Amino acid sequence: MCYYITALLKPQKEANRFQQIIEKYGKHMSNANDGRYNVVLAPDEVYVYATGKYCDCATELGTLRKSKIKQVSDKEIAKLRKKDWSANKIKRYLEEKEKAYKRKLKVESSMNRYLIAKGKDPDGWISIAKDFFDVNPYAQIGLVKHWTTKKLNPEVLRKENRIDIACDKDLAGKLLKMEEDTCYMIRRSR
Repeated sequence: MCYYITALLKPQKEANRFQQIIEKYGKHMSNANDGRYNVVLAPDEVYVYATGKYCDCATELGTLRKSKIKQVSDKEIAKLRKKDWSANKIKRYLEEKEKAYKRKLKVESSMNRYLIAKGKDPDGWISIAKDFFDVNPYAQIGLVKHWTTKKLNPEVLRKENRIDIACDKDLAGKLLKMEEDTCYMIRRSR
């Protein structure tokens, strides 16, 4: 399926202002707490799709995901043995697979460093946050990258599970390292 960037807004009364701000950046807000995610929010919070009706797979935040090595199952090894692969050949195959995984991580890591070094504003979120904080310095924006085929664990949005980050010069680097299904609460830097 697809990645969507969702946002948790606090306070809820700022949702209309947030809508006006993100429209300047070509985004559109719609309610995400429509029963699909079954999240429980504080009374002053609202949970929204922050990028409109299209998925975020082609955006910077949607495409930057950490690769996970696919573990070779016993079933797959049994198939290789059935094909008369020797123990040494299976071992070399697993070592090559591990090397390919490490190369892929190295490329992803260098791409992330490149984007951060250029002072990139991932999908305009730093500008959106700054504009939003100019209107209300006490507001917060929580960003969550979520894969739509999975159920969002309601625990992700619980206050004690959120990661608090400041809207400062390091924000781009932090956003480019977003983990899936983690709520990053952006606040105005002090």
